[in-house]
Amino acid sequence: MRALLETRTQHTRLLDWVQIGGMGGDTIKLSGHAMRSNAFRVLGSGIGAVPMDVMQREFTELVAAIAAGGMAVRPNPFPLHQVEAAWAHQDAPGERTVILL
Repeated sequence: MRALLETRTQHTRLLDWVQIGGMGGDTIKLSGHAMRSNAFRVLGSGIGAVPMDVMQREFTELVAAIAAGGMAVRPNPFPLHQVEAAWAHQDAPGERTVILL
């Protein structure tokens, strides 16, 4: 996380860091400076992050919207070694840049 935050060129562009697994361990260490000098938020994604009834309802609606063609899901993945290109990339409408760790 620190390496990504320190190499960003657009510090005011919001970055969502979504934690979805535990392979990196249970804790993170992040400097206050890195947090204060970047527009980013850390989100958890897993059982317990959202009430189960809300998760089931929204997941069902999301799947239905995608299946009906009403929502384009177009991630634009960049491997970590191309992080500089990811920061410079401008997403097209409906596209989302994703950095793969």
